Amino acid sequence: MHETKTNQAVGWFPQNSAERDQVREQLRKLLAHRLFQHSKRYGSLLQYIVEHCLEGKKDGYKERTIGVEVFARDPDYDTNSDPVVRVTATELRKRLAQYYVAAQHEGELRIDLPVGSYLPEFHLPQQKSAPVRKSRTRYWPIFLLLGVILAGFGLWVKTRETNTAMDWFWKPVLDSHGDVLICVAPSRSFTPRQSVPEQPVTLGDLHNVERYDVPMADLMALSRISGYLMSKGKRYDFRNSASARLTEFRERPTVFVGGFNNEWNMRLLPELRFSFETDANLKVFSIKDNQNTARQGGVDFNLPYEKLTEDYALISRVLSPTTEQMMVSVAGITGFGTVAAGEFLNSESNVQLLFKAAPPAWKGSNLQVVLKTKVIHGSRGPSHIVATAFW
Repeated sequence: MHETKTNQAVGWFPQNSAERDQVREQLRKLLAHRLFQHSKRYGSLLQYIVEHCLEGKKDGYKERTIGVEVFARDPDYDTNSDPVVRVTATELRKRLAQYYVAAQHEGELRIDLPVGSYLPEFHLPQQKSAPVRKSRTRYWPIFLLLGVILAGFGLWVKTRETNTAMDWFWKPVLDSHGDVLICVAPSRSFTPRQSVPEQPVTLGDLHNVERYDVPMADLMALSRISGYLMSKGKRYDFRNSASARLTEFRERPTVFVGGFNNEWNMRLLPELRFSFETDANLKVFSIKDNQNTARQGGVDFNLPYEKLTEDYALISRVLSPTTEQMMVSVAGITGFGTVAAGEFLNSESNVQLLFKAAPPAWKGSNLQVVLKTKVIHGSRGPSHIVATAFW
């Protein structure tokens, strides 16, 4: 569906060179931010439409014109088979929204790209009104009442802020247009072992999805995630990781559930700070810190199942440079870790602990957290944070 063209600007519009310079300064801030720095397409489109608008040009906002002037397409290119302008504009809107949701940007001039238009809108930051000088004696009951109301409101805001860590974690996903794709590993039927009874079941046996129904742990994590999304009115759809395609992940945000058994997690995580790895013999599975040689935790898959004492999990929330969409990954080395990661994200107190370790203005950041959970005779204990990364 093509976006409609409009030449009617809404909101504030600069009337002189000083105000136009103010818009250009905000444009420079946006282009220097990581949301636009790592992808030339979004910055090029944003700069084109803003400069076009500031120069007072009435044309140039058509999809084909932008495709030719910004993305070097032929003048007669087919916009249906090559929707580069529409796709870029959709993602540009998401990145602008993600930029301005961060607390440190609330006082900045706002540049928006409304849905259905390629003409930008400008909005000045809200200014506090100057107080009106009146007799204080006459109106002291009103001031007292307002004070009580404001104090109560402040307490409500403070309480609300301490109870919405989960909402802030999921906000980039909840704010996205359309539904969310949840990618899970394929489930296959259980086949009994054909071996001597005395031989113990190892973690490697459980990892072999041809012989065991491993994704039960993934389904437990999935139930918590889908329940939260449902409670927020966010629609979602499922994909089997074996049949999913990269093009699907480029169209909407995706939640990947499962670690080594989910091939897309293994493909997309290595470019991040923390990722999964195995040793040369495919015996020890671990979480790797790509900024140094230290491992955050490892599990020997030759270990008998009942001898496992601890597992590790990795939670990631990033704007993926590969898919150019928000990506949330919930994955353990074994199923115990995956369940622990799903439980962690479903606990307000746990997510609050994560954000206590975050730097200032973390709300718009990419993040990863490594978890460790105790395992005793096949039962999982509580998890705790062992490493975090924000960028």
